[in-house]
Amino acid sequence: MATTGSGSTGGSAALQGMGSDAFMKLLVAQMKYQNPMAPSDGTEYLSQISQYAMVEQLQKVNQGQQEVSSYQRAMIAGSMIGKQVSGTNESGNAVNGVVTSVQFTAGKAVLVTTGGELSVDRVDEARLLMSAVAAPAAATNSATATAAAATTSTSTSQNA
Repeated sequence: MATTGSGSTGGSAALQGMGSDAFMKLLVAQMKYQNPMAPSDGTEYLSQISQYAMVEQLQKVNQGQQEVSSYQRAMIAGSMIGKQVSGTNESGNAVNGVVTSVQFTAGKAVLVTTGGELSVDRVDEARLLMSAVAAPAAATNSATATAAAATTSTSTSQNA
């Protein structure tokens, strides 16, 4: 496939909108129907092979990024259990509630809340419940008070 200086820019613009599958089919068809008596220039053939390899590697990178992204969403969803969330579900209805569990449907993490189901991608706000924040503080305060009382009784008995 020979291109001229003025035609290469137009060809590049046309190829930018082409998907990788279409590119691969076009490249294979070009190689398949090439005239064996008048083969393409060797450098052009090598260029096409390198483009094929590059497209293949880009597809692998894209697949890897999608897998990492799915894993990150799963981790985020799991960390939201017990938190108050709000957002808008796929139907456009507001959902507000405490996350009780996470479901994975078709590779998508969906939070099950006391107010309904909400996709992780559609969460507008997530926050700790005040009772979850107050409970550890109360436990710390009571443990501190118990330790202080024990210290006081120990020092009183030592003074006696």
